[in-house]
Amino acid sequence: MPLPPVSQRLALTAVLAVGLVGIPVRGAVAQALLEDCTAQWSAFEAAAKANDVEAAAAAEKRLATVPGCSRQRGSAREAMLGLYRKEADRLRQENAPPAQQLAVLEAALGYGNAWNVWDIYAGIGDLRRRLPSVGDAPDHAAVSLAYDAAVRAIDLAPPAARPPAAEIERLTRLAYQYEALSPKPVQRRGLLSRSVRQIDVERTPVPLQFIYDKDQLTEAGQAQAENLLRLLKQEGMPPIHLVGHTDPVGSDAYNDRLSMLRAAAVKTFLIAGGYPADRITVEGRGKRDIDKLKIVDRSAFTVEQIHQMLRRVELGWRP
Repeated sequence: MPLPPVSQRLALTAVLAVGLVGIPVRGAVAQALLEDCTAQWSAFEAAAKANDVEAAAAAEKRLATVPGCSRQRGSAREAMLGLYRKEADRLRQENAPPAQQLAVLEAALGYGNAWNVWDIYAGIGDLRRRLPSVGDAPDHAAVSLAYDAAVRAIDLAPPAARPPAAEIERLTRLAYQYEALSPKPVQRRGLLSRSVRQIDVERTPVPLQFIYDKDQLTEAGQAQAENLLRLLKQEGMPPIHLVGHTDPVGSDAYNDRLSMLRAAAVKTFLIAGGYPADRITVEGRGKRDIDKLKIVDRSAFTVEQIHQMLRRVELGWRP
């Protein structure tokens, strides 16, 4: 019996290498699988080389349904992530509408893993800031969560894949700033969790909303505090230090007292939720540390929005 053409023998060898050996098929069935895998991979390669993202995505989905193409599927997913990044860069350079750029970045997330898409999350946050969803304002919660996802992805990335410290600082500050501006509680983790161990910060600001001129949490503040308690319980309720801060309105003495009362109110809330009292210490700094909270893109915010960011309780981890 004569051997098949060299091209077919080489293709069959490639298929065997990626796992068809263990599939109990014979003759025409094996050949059909081989031809289907080869055809779908060729279609994907052609679309990718042409930088046709839509056609490449469709070809990748077809390839994912073909048995025995595991290696090609992995290569195709990696290539798709690169194609989407390239398309996002093109749209950015052409100053395409933010919504169009956002759609490309969100599609790219489907081809990444837990750590290699931090830049895509950061880009989504940057775009959502420019895309109003309610009136003239962006969706502050969605912006905060995008930056928070970027921070968590960076923490999982190997050192060589992490951005410079200045970019990490920008993302962490923006995650907080938009959380502070959100009219609804933001279920973010980021630096509120000790499980983020690769990003070194002394304290993490937490926006807890209080009734004006009082140490009583608002309804939204209660929800924010509950989220904080839940995260701290997941961390095993470690020793913590809470530092209250205010905006610059009022005297030093007035703000020192108010910030201390508010930090103490958070402690009381945590204790009522089962947190051991001896693991919580509090401090009130009033408006004395205003300059320590660096606002990213300060000119983009109103004075009242900046004051809202400054009214915070900082969470620190005690030994």
